[in-house]
Amino acid sequence: MEDALQQVRLKLLQRRTQGAEPLRGVAAWSAVVASRVAVDWHRSRRRQQRLAERLLAITVAEHSTASSRVK
Repeated sequence: MEDALQQVRLKLLQRRTQGAEPLRGVAAWSAVVASRVAVDWHRSRRRQQRLAERLLAITVAEHSTASSRVK
């Protein structure tokens, strides 16, 4: 949660330093950015899980292949 809040603050600071127009509704803008950060976090978690599953499958397959060669 703290990381998401920091991301929202960072994006607000980046927006200000880029010379964008002042926001009319900072709370609404922050809510949209926070929801996007949450979606990105969930997507990255799914990608990490799929990657871990693929790496495990490769490791198991290589171990099985190596074991069958030894016999």
